[in-house]
Amino acid sequence: MSVLMDGSSASFGTAPSLGLGNSQNGFINVLFELDLSSTGKISELIDQYWNLALPLTKQRCKFPPFIPVESTRESLVAWSSYCELFNTLEDTESFLMMEQSNEEEIKVDVEEKKIDTPLSKKLDIKEPSVLEKKLLDLSGKGHGVRLSYVSSPLEVTLSPKMLGLTESDQIGSIKRTVSYKVKLFDDEIQRMQENSRKGVSKLLNILSYSYADGQWWIPKKADKLLKKKMDEYKSNSLQLLSEENSDGVQGFLVRRKSDLFNSCQKYYKQQYPDRTFTDQQMNIVLNHLFDKVSDIFEKGGLPLLNPYSIQLVYDSFSEHEDAWANVATF
Repeated sequence: MSVLMDGSSASFGTAPSLGLGNSQNGFINVLFELDLSSTGKISELIDQYWNLALPLTKQRCKFPPFIPVESTRESLVAWSSYCELFNTLEDTESFLMMEQSNEEEIKVDVEEKKIDTPLSKKLDIKEPSVLEKKLLDLSGKGHGVRLSYVSSPLEVTLSPKMLGLTESDQIGSIKRTVSYKVKLFDDEIQRMQENSRKGVSKLLNILSYSYADGQWWIPKKADKLLKKKMDEYKSNSLQLLSEENSDGVQGFLVRRKSDLFNSCQKYYKQQYPDRTFTDQQMNIVLNHLFDKVSDIFEKGGLPLLNPYSIQLVYDSFSEHEDAWANVATF
């Protein structure tokens, strides 16, 4: 088995890179990224094999193979004796003695050279400290979660430029910025939908541990229950919106086109009294709303869970990065 470790990745293999060709000093069958925890565990495993290993000498290379015929007590004793002889064999005249001697047992008084320095030390592979191991063990029992509001809220924001209006103006040191929101659903649906959205945050507070603003740590054992409850929230939300979605997104917007056009016209007249809001401008608004409403009808207008791992990275890429940021906050 060949093992290549550079501190941030590891590769293992016995065949030439799955037939893909190889320019490195070894064969790669599996290549994966390492975090500090997995690096430490692999280093410990390699060190154990290294401590059991013996120096590769000419005599050991020429040592005759021994294969027991069957699994009997006699064959096990023979195998044990064979291994003992192999382990005591050094790059001395002992091999020649073994070839020339007819004795059943050969005792070699030369002690094996012990390997004091672990292989991981020789390769300068960083070993996690006691504190790092404890933190990684704790964080490994769960994962972080953020709420990602990919699905649109029930009120859609419109840019003033989309309506052909001025986005901001300034008089002296005072600046005014204007934004517009379209209320798509009636008050009852809006209220019930908002309760569902808030319910997701409440659910996370029950099943997880809030350790920063908008960030939770949830145990792996709670993942299934969280998914089940999220499915229920989504199902209830889609059921609530099903009547509005009875004739599709296009039909939903057609029913509201007249009211939307009149509202846009009034805001437009406030800034440009001598102009008229055109159908072309209205189509820009409707196209924007079509994408947002489609997302609401598909996902129920609920926030999505954004999971991430809380772990120590090996090294920061620059002085502006903090390898301890996530774990320290946790």
